[in-house]
Amino acid sequence: MITGLYRIPARDGHPEDVRVDNDGIEHSMFERLYRTRGYKPHVADLPWQDEYFAQKAAESGGGTA
Repeated sequence: MITGLYRIPARDGHPEDVRVDNDGIEHSMFERLYRTRGYKPHVADLPWQDEYFAQKAAESGGGTA
């Protein structure tokens, strides 16, 4: 089952992407495709890429000083 992990900001004219987990395999997909297919959680509920990794670092105790 595909589950959204975080949003990737648009860069260099490319659209925003969503990083997803597809049964243990992570990959990116276009945000509009993610929305169209109705995957969960909703895009608006996903953290941005930098927020996601900051949270993961904090959870593992590996935050920056």
